Amino acid sequence: MPNYRYQCIDQGGAIAAGMVAAPDRAAAMRQLQSRGLAPLQLDAEGPEEPSPQPAARPRAGAGRDAAPSFLSAIRAASGSRPGRPGLKRTELANIIRELATAVEAGLPLLNALKTVRRQASGKGQPVILDFIIERVEAGRPLHEAMEEYGPPFDEMIVGMVRASDASGRMPEVMHQLADLLDRSVELRREVIGATIYPLIVAGLIGVSIIIAVTFLLPRLLAPMLSQPDAEIAFPTRVLLGFAGFMASWWWLVLGAAGAGFLLFRRWVAVRANRRRVDLLLLRTPIVGPLLRDVAVARFTRTLGTLVAACG
Repeated sequence: MPNYRYQCIDQGGAIAAGMVAAPDRAAAMRQLQSRGLAPLQLDAEGPEEPSPQPAARPRAGAGRDAAPSFLSAIRAASGSRPGRPGLKRTELANIIRELATAVEAGLPLLNALKTVRRQASGKGQPVILDFIIERVEAGRPLHEAMEEYGPPFDEMIVGMVRASDASGRMPEVMHQLADLLDRSVELRREVIGATIYPLIVAGLIGVSIIIAVTFLLPRLLAPMLSQPDAEIAFPTRVLLGFAGFMASWWWLVLGAAGAGFLLFRRWVAVRANRRRVDLLLLRTPIVGPLLRDVAVARFTRTLGTLVAACG
């Protein structure tokens, strides 16, 4: 477990420094907050242990014109605009929590952003924070800077930051937003855990069928086909034709499947087409109720956080 050297402001307003042991930076921040300390600086003494990350998944196009989709509730990785790095949801939650803590300690927003920037790690965090700091220094509100950058700051995050500016309760709302992002990651892990086994079984069944039809069936029927007066039933002839086609043109099948997938992604990026796909998924047995429950859970959590922030 790594150690973190901290510099904090205690409840009396004095500067305190020391060491704290925690599995990651976010846990160290929560541990200090539970002691009534407001961290100003938190640096790892040794290599940080990476937080467990959910499996990456492909993401369709992002941007303001992209249509909202029930699939977005179970998609995890945050996309980014061309030339701009993105962040994972866990990293984004840590940054927002650190920013909320710095503002809660009494730092102005710009100084809080610069404090978080000094502790940024990786390739994406410094670039994103530098972009936001530049816009805030120019007089732009925080939510406008996030919206201009784009992913990983989606409409929910931008809306909650806008609500925090309007209500004057930025630290509370930002802490709630970080908790909401953590819960969304946990929900996605639960959904993946519930669906990964059926997907693996379906994939194995498909591979088994292809192997049986392409390799096993022709060898089993070879003795019968060698007889000149052998009569082959129509279904058997269809299977043999399919096996021969796959053996000769498998590269064409793979290329057509890849092209079809890319065309489908472009087609589904249109709002009207995305709506058709979502309606079809909602009517699908088993999958439809699961997607509906995920969307409702996300909606109620977001609405509850916004109401609490504006209350």
